[in-house]
Amino acid sequence: MKKISLLALLFLMFLMSAAYAIPFIKVGPKVGYGKLLPLDLPGSIKSSDETVTAIGAGAMFSLLMVQLEANVLYASSDFSTSSVISSLTATEVKFKNNFSTINVPVIARFNFSPIPLLNLALGAGYEQRVLVSAESASKDVSSSMNNTASYLPISLNIGGDIPMLFNVSLELRYSHQLTSWYKDSANKTTYDDFMAFASIYF
Repeated sequence: MKKISLLALLFLMFLMSAAYAIPFIKVGPKVGYGKLLPLDLPGSIKSSDETVTAIGAGAMFSLLMVQLEANVLYASSDFSTSSVISSLTATEVKFKNNFSTINVPVIARFNFSPIPLLNLALGAGYEQRVLVSAESASKDVSSSMNNTASYLPISLNIGGDIPMLFNVSLELRYSHQLTSWYKDSANKTTYDDFMAFASIYF
């Protein structure tokens, strides 16, 4: 945990130092909220109450019609799972799950807005997520999971620039999981997510 936090801090410091060195780069806070999408759950297990929250910082490089953005985010995913343990009595058991990660996406976008200082950009990228903790039914299950997983983020960014001051943007992002969180290859469950982010880059 300390090693992960240190690496995230060093990456954030790098983003900030780069922003001061290159005038086309802006940095600032970024927050997000959205829906977790558990897919291919085993057996008769069903999910509900799926949410994701994220907070962190990022940097955006903008030049002409090209945007390049990198983030360091702490994300917490919560969802409930339920399954029928007796078909005769229709007895159902339900328990809560949570896993936390450090997310580091890098996204390239093409800005096709016809209006100067207005951003309407679409793109995709690559994201690496590092597991911080994982709990199921109040039990630590991180030992059954891999330390990292890869994602494909698809992004639509809408915002505006105040020249020489800051950029304000709203981003809609769908992240598709590429590699498994689980050490057991028989477990095919994946966790995509769809999130809305707000950011102010100075």
